[in-house]
Amino acid sequence: MLKNGICGAYIPVVDAEKCVNCGRCREVCPYNERNIIRSVMEEQEYYSVYSSEEICMKSASGGAFRSIAEYVIKDGGIVYGAAYDTSSNDVRHRSAADMEGLEALCGSKYVQSFIAADIYRSVKKELESGRKVLYSGTPCQVAGLVRYLGKKYEQLYTADIVCHGVPSASYWKKYLYELDDKKTVSKVCFRSKEKQTNAMEGYRLSVEYDDGIVTEIPTEKCFYYMAYFSGLSLSSVCTGCRFAAAERTGDITLGDLIPENGHQHLNPKGNSLVIINSCKGRKLFDEVSRSDERMTVRKIAQREAVIMNHSLYKPSYEAAGAAGFRRDIEEMSFEKAVKKNIGTKYDVLLFMPFYSGKPENVFRTLAVYSMLKEWGMTAVLTELPLQLRSSDSNAHYKKDYIQRLIYRNCPVLPPLNDIRYSLKLTQSARMFVLADEPLWEYSEADKWHLFSYAGDNISRIVLGADLSERLEKCSNDLREEFYDLLYLFDGIFVSDASMSERLSDILDMETELLPELLFLRDADFYYSFFGDLSAAEPELLYVADNEILSDTVKCMSDIFGAETVFTNSYFAAVLCILSGKNFFVSSEAPDRLLEMMKGYGLGGRILSDDAIPDTDKSDICSALEQIKKERSVLLSKIRNSITECLKK
Repeated sequence: MLKNGICGAYIPVVDAEKCVNCGRCREVCPYNERNIIRSVMEEQEYYSVYSSEEICMKSASGGAFRSIAEYVIKDGGIVYGAAYDTSSNDVRHRSAADMEGLEALCGSKYVQSFIAADIYRSVKKELESGRKVLYSGTPCQVAGLVRYLGKKYEQLYTADIVCHGVPSASYWKKYLYELDDKKTVSKVCFRSKEKQTNAMEGYRLSVEYDDGIVTEIPTEKCFYYMAYFSGLSLSSVCTGCRFAAAERTGDITLGDLIPENGHQHLNPKGNSLVIINSCKGRKLFDEVSRSDERMTVRKIAQREAVIMNHSLYKPSYEAAGAAGFRRDIEEMSFEKAVKKNIGTKYDVLLFMPFYSGKPENVFRTLAVYSMLKEWGMTAVLTELPLQLRSSDSNAHYKKDYIQRLIYRNCPVLPPLNDIRYSLKLTQSARMFVLADEPLWEYSEADKWHLFSYAGDNISRIVLGADLSERLEKCSNDLREEFYDLLYLFDGIFVSDASMSERLSDILDMETELLPELLFLRDADFYYSFFGDLSAAEPELLYVADNEILSDTVKCMSDIFGAETVFTNSYFAAVLCILSGKNFFVSSEAPDRLLEMMKGYGLGGRILSDDAIPDTDKSDICSALEQIKKERSVLLSKIRNSITECLKK
């Protein structure tokens, strides 16, 4: 059953007195990784859709949901979706079998929807009778229904929305009460278009009371929207959402199509984004498109769909002031709690190349973020600006499991459309921390990472950078520019001892040696992201770098169970050292891995062929002891360096 949890959010709760320990709730829970249903064709299709002006004016965007729902009802079907309940001033799922009932299901509702137990039972009953059903909701709600049903129904069509997270009903009720506690609400429109001339003008909250008076509040003056869109009022479950991904749970995905730079072909009254995720979704959308003459449909590229819909590849991020907001909302008015916390800066803005997709970069990011969090510091990550991305316009959105670990465990700011807007980043945090590796030659990307736009008014630290390769490829002029940017740093930790000495001489400042960021955490930390690792236990496991890139989960499980590992993967070797695992490295492995092996006295484990020698693990134990000693000292130095910067 659902009950009010922290800050009034609905959460599932097991009644201990009635529980018989059958395990059914765990089996069907959509939040379990193995239970996530993905309704994805080999290639998803993306469409811009808008209906007549009359329909668009009554819809959140372009009216696509209304057109699809009307088609299902006219075909004798029934539609389930979220409706605003004026009797309780919250949002609840209900059914609609006619056009009058459908009206309540249309339009956005920026409140968590309550799904009573009888809704799922009702859906199942209708399906068992052979009736066509369209079920709409957030991706987790759609997954919940599918898991509950336990089998496929040909007449069931599901539509998930592009969800940015939900505030709890208690937040909404508090805001509404403070707006006017003496009147009874008769109608709420979360995205009124009555005074709009263009869909990009911003949202207006419209509240109509039983005396006929209508209060309209634009986004920039609505404290409820300020809390929602800034991330202050989002549920913590939403900021770690497993469903904010390109792969969807519904046959169709519906959302807003927001132009990046005001495309002329878009309808000024609103445009729907429709994503086709399954063959059933394709069939339904084709039927609706052919039968509804009001609809204008245009196929678009993935990038156009995703560029302003970040929830299609990552969850919304929690604001720096979210914890303060949750605390203050209990003691003060909604408006005061928002005003007090909305301007809160993160302690640290973290720049790391997790978007490269390499396991070592992803886990370095997780290691540094968790370290800052344990020290009581708030931190947020930022992505590479779109201008500096791969020429493959869709590459950034092809997220695999390993990259999703970042979005589930760390807040990530949306990518900047243009590096010219980088100065905005200086307003979001008290200091910058750059933890980097040589991904590029010194270029525009490097200048951006080294904060060429930030001036000298913000503290900055670089952790574990391997700068030697960059400096070797630089011209003299670029090298001088590079040094000028480094000179503005308050702390420099580099991975190469000779470079540490060189920079100390050139910059006339003390630098620290930090051989490998991954060593700041132990093996259990990295294994913890993969749940129960219960693989076979091979006597000898071969792990190639390309294998760990293509299937990190399987490789992690295999390494965990193996007695001996032979690899050319940097991350696999690090994991073996931290695990005390018997392992060997190919002499054809990357230079950085070979240098690390020699630096920790493991050069004897570099083999020119795969003939594994019989040897004990004393050298690995010695290396691990050295790493543990270094870890203690380095964590103290890094913490002190960041703490001093935050005092400025």
